[in-house]
Amino acid sequence: MEIVTMRCRSLVLGLLATSACLAMPACSSNTTVNTATPTVSAMIGPEFDATNVMPGETVPIVATVQNVFLLDPETQPAANHVADAGYLQVYLDDDSTASPLLVTAQTSFDVTIPGDATVGSHEVICRVFKHDGTPTSATSQVGISVKTASGSGGTGGASGTGGASGGTGGASGTDASGGTTCTTSTTGEITCTTGNTTCVSNTTGTTTCTTGNTTCTMPTGSTPTGATTCTTNGSVTTCVTGNTTCVTTAP
Repeated sequence: MEIVTMRCRSLVLGLLATSACLAMPACSSNTTVNTATPTVSAMIGPEFDATNVMPGETVPIVATVQNVFLLDPETQPAANHVADAGYLQVYLDDDSTASPLLVTAQTSFDVTIPGDATVGSHEVICRVFKHDGTPTSATSQVGISVKTASGSGGTGGASGTGGASGGTGGASGTDASGGTTCTTSTTGEITCTTGNTTCVSNTTGTTTCTTGNTTCTMPTGSTPTGATTCTTNGSVTTCVTGNTTCVTTAP
């Protein structure tokens, strides 16, 4: 009789505990928290040439994000996603001190490359942030190559003492008349020809243009401004206009 009484008590206590659990939100399966480590993998969108990107151009990115409930940082997450809610911040080259180019909760988006991006190789960095703004260790990088900082050539400095004429500055692109042709070498150098002017832009950000017997060297994409100073040494005349130097050799 005592054994039967104990079993009945156990059954009653079990039913009471089950009823209490069902009445409490903490026992609901809807509050399961995802604590897995977030990951992100980014890639350039299809049919986009990442080896020939212009400053100011938009680059399509497709990201695969796992263990993150993507949510706009301005939107408050539900109770069951406080721990795993997050979003992406996109940077160029530096994700530690630079400001992000884009903040998004999308996995397919366009990021605009800054207009002052230098010629050469760069990395677009995607980093996962928690919803409270805390950066995670989940990052992914995709490489791009910026080829030229300007689509048209600048006009060289005016003639100075010694009568040397300024050359044609800037990296050449395709002008309005369609008279410019450009080629890119395997090392990344861009050679553009407009009439009798040939400009070569290297990967370090320097452009050298030659017109007849005058050669001008300047930062890629720059336009010579300011006063022109020229010196003549025998048959060689050197003119400097701002950050552009032109050397003319007498024929």
